[in-house]
This record gives sequence, C-alpha cells and structure tokens, in this order.
Amino acid sequence: MLTWLLTTVLLAADPAPQAAWPVTVQTMDGRAIEGELIGLEPQRLIVRHEGQDAEIEVAQLLGVALRGAPPGAAAPAAPPIAVKLVDGSQFGAESCTTTAQVATFQLPGGIAAEIPTAGVAWVRFRTPSAEMDAEWERILAAEAAADVLVVRKQGALDYFEGIVRSVKPEGIEFEVDGEVLPAKPAKVEGFRLSQRAVPKLPESICVIARAGGQELRAAGLALVDGKLQVTTPAGLKLALGAADITRLDFSQGKLVFLSDLDWDPQLYERQSYFGGSRPIEAGLDLFPPQRDRGLDGGPLELSRRSYAKGLALHSRTRLVYRLPGEYRRFLATAGIDDRAGQEGNVRLVIEGDGRELYAATIRGGEAPVAIDLDITGVKRLGLLADFGLDLDISDHLDLVEARVVK
Repeated sequence: MLTWLLTTVLLAADPAPQAAWPVTVQTMDGRAIEGELIGLEPQRLIVRHEGQDAEIEVAQLLGVALRGAPPGAAAPAAPPIAVKLVDGSQFGAESCTTTAQVATFQLPGGIAAEIPTAGVAWVRFRTPSAEMDAEWERILAAEAAADVLVVRKQGALDYFEGIVRSVKPEGIEFEVDGEVLPAKPAKVEGFRLSQRAVPKLPESICVIARAGGQELRAAGLALVDGKLQVTTPAGLKLALGAADITRLDFSQGKLVFLSDLDWDPQLYERQSYFGGSRPIEAGLDLFPPQRDRGLDGGPLELSRRSYAKGLALHSRTRLVYRLPGEYRRFLATAGIDDRAGQEGNVRLVIEGDGRELYAATIRGGEAPVAIDLDITGVKRLGLLADFGLDLDISDHLDLVEARVVK
C-alpha cells in the first residue's frame, strides 16, 4: 500500500497565506480527502483537512477535483478561437497573434499567454460546425511538408501549403513560392504549422481539465497568491484561478483502465450456454463485451450507482490483455448489473500469465465485491466470466473501474 504522508505545516512562517481552494484529493492508495488546497509544487501538494495540513507527494496523487468556484467568480465565456499545442494541450482564446518567434493568446477572463511559435500545432478561428468539422479533421490528418493555411471557399474548406509569416488582427501573412500574400480574416478557417523543428519536450506531470473539454498539460506547477502558475511542455506560461479549472489529473502513466486497452483478439473467447465448445459467430452474439457501458447499452450500474469506466461481460466470455508496462496491482469492483435484479450467477476468474489469482461467484442482488490483486511481474492479465448455477440467465457482470496501477 502506498503511504500517505501527514505533516504539520507551519503557516506562520509564510509572509502571505495562500487563498484556499475547496478540493477533493484522490490518492493512489484509494483515499479521497476533502479539504482546502493551500499549496502545490511539482513534487508535493498541501491540503488542509479537518484542521490539519496534509502534505502529499505528487507521485502518490491520482487527481484533484475542485468542488466549485470561489464565491463571486465568473465562469469564462465560450472562446471563439480553438488552439492546440504540440504537447497535446488544447484551449480556447479570444485573440491570437504570432511572429516567427512568439505566439500570443488572450484567453477568457483576461488571461494573457505567450509561447514560442514552434510550440503551436494549429489554430482554428471559426466556431466548430458539424458540416465543416470532418473536412477540418481531414486536412489536419493529411501529410504536408510545410505550414498549411485553411480557407473557406464556396461553403467548403480548401488549403494551401507555404509558410505562415505572421498572424495579426487585420489578417495573416502567408508565403507561397517566395511571395507573401495577405489572407483576410473573413476567409480564413485556421492554420496548421509544420512540426519538423519541434524540440524534444519535457514530460508533463498532470493534465489540467477546464470547462468545455479544454485540457492543458503541465510540466511545471506552483500555487502562488491564489493562482496556479502553469508551464506546459511546449512552453506556454499562464496563471489560472480556481474558476478556470475543474480537475487536475495526475494519473497519467500511473494507472490504465482496462476499458482503454484492447484485449488480445487471438485469445478472445465467447461461448453460448447451449453452444457446446463452439464459439459464437459475431453476427449472432447478443451480448458481446462492452467498454464503459452496460450490456444493454446503458450506463454501468451497481447498487444504484452509475460508473463511467468499466467492462460489461456476459457468460461465457474470456478476455486476455497484454499489459503495456510494469504494474503492481489490479483493482476493480465486480457485481451483477442492477438491471438484472436478483438474477445472474457468474463464476469470475482472474488470471495472471495463466495462473489463477482470484476466483469468486458473483450473484445478482448481492453487494458488489471489491477486488485488489498483486500483479507484480504479470505480462498477460486474463478475465473469465464463466457460467454459474443458473444457465446464463441475466449473467450481466460489471467490472467497474477495472484498472492496473503502478
């Protein structure tokens, strides 16, 4: 089990106390700590919990969820410009200007941010629309030896290869075959910059989730005077308030949900109760395995609680995963989905490299079962939902929050 470091922090030594953020902190050992965030650095977090200050190593963190913006904080307006950086960060901006060296963005809430232009992957000036999104994605996916300028032409998108020299409010200077041409803002959908000169980037320590699905990857973090000072791997620097953030996700590289992995198709087994040893043909399989939803297509539900992550399996199903790294524990909660009522009887077997690690009968109407297994050294993790005592009637097994943890 991971240790949770609890120390007393002498706030009297601080010349100016930090403004506290109400948060719920999730740790690698399963703790959920509600309190006030009063300190955050690249290596540690400090949260005030029940009158004491808890210092938690960043290596032990899964995530920090903000429990509401401070009183009086205004939600940022929906931004008209979409931006993606070479480190994977995506955010909205009110305005964008670039030179050959520096890109400058004005974010909602009066947040100004600068980044080396080489750190920008693409900028889209128009509000995404269903009729244009597919074309935009197709252009982004196409190979190009230079920068790409995307324009609107007769209700469709077209693009040109060249060099984006500068971006200004009055237009874009775009060089084609040695000639610099002005592009009017009303005609421009956006641009993509060539990635040939992108240097090796530092690793991010967390992903900052913002409203509207925006994400910032952070290589550096510091909570200073009530603002989170963020530096992304691509070099974007900005200060965010509590109202600008919904969650700090520190889980990357520490855990993987099985529903985000592909099982080995060569070792996949599905068998009908009345089908003998013959596998079920794909077109006749009524209950194939499901990721992040129940076997009926609805949410995964156990004991009147819905889960966003997990697997749904019907007997008899065997899945085998080739783990993408070294992991220490397998964690999950197993139960028969609520929609099966009192029915359902599944023999659940979990294997590591062909060796049985866990076996139990999971019955409908009973409380879900927490699973915590040592999988140190395991390369192939196997899950078997086998027939129980009642044929395969309502054998709707949910393995919610099934994950492997380093």
